Amino acid sequence: MAAKKPDKSLVISARNKALIKAIATGNTEGLALEDIKDLLVDMGMDVKLVAAGVATERYSRIEKRRSWLTAKSVSKEEKALIKALPDKLGTAPTILSQDEAREFSQTEVDALVAEEVARRQTEDILKGRYDAIRATALNLVTFRDKDSDPFACGIISSPAIGYKLIVSKQERGGNVNYTALEGVVDSKVWNSITEEITTREVNEDKLANALSKGVITMEQFASIIPEKTTSRVLCVDPIKAGDDI
Repeated sequence: MAAKKPDKSLVISARNKALIKAIATGNTEGLALEDIKDLLVDMGMDVKLVAAGVATERYSRIEKRRSWLTAKSVSKEEKALIKALPDKLGTAPTILSQDEAREFSQTEVDALVAEEVARRQTEDILKGRYDAIRATALNLVTFRDKDSDPFACGIISSPAIGYKLIVSKQERGGNVNYTALEGVVDSKVWNSITEEITTREVNEDKLANALSKGVITMEQFASIIPEKTTSRVLCVDPIKAGDDI
């Protein structure tokens, strides 16, 4: 649709005069596209904002994290990201519950998006370094172990920094897959311990009752319990008085 010609008979408001002056003098800092759109609409023009697109290579978060798995110097661009973070962190307005929900101005949307982009780009650098440091700590503890146990536990202390890295074991049993019971017990028993919702789901009270009566044997129930898995976790703690170093 062709744009309407501006109506010269329109009275220009003080706000629009200020906008025109700002644009004419190049003093557009803090001026949002929405302000310019409103100005043109007030002048009788049909305006629709469309994105020009970001003329940069697609940002790959995985590639960024991988690039920080090895020690390297911070690039000029990465320094700028990190340096800009404190200026953006905590500046975006937030809505923490539906009761607080309201419309955002374009300026508020810009602040929200700017903070999230800054946060996640910095997070990718830190996540890459965390993965590298965690792997290093685990491998160092295993190297120091007399048996080179791949699940060795240990402490890496730095009295100069005042902190220690603790590598410990963690066992996880996983969640019981109740639906697997359908392939273990007969259909009558399965129907007696389940309820029809959208699919049949196990009722834990009915299951406990069936186990206590022996309708479902412990061997049958044990067959659906996942085996424990062992992993190692890395924790950071301050060094306390009396700690071995």
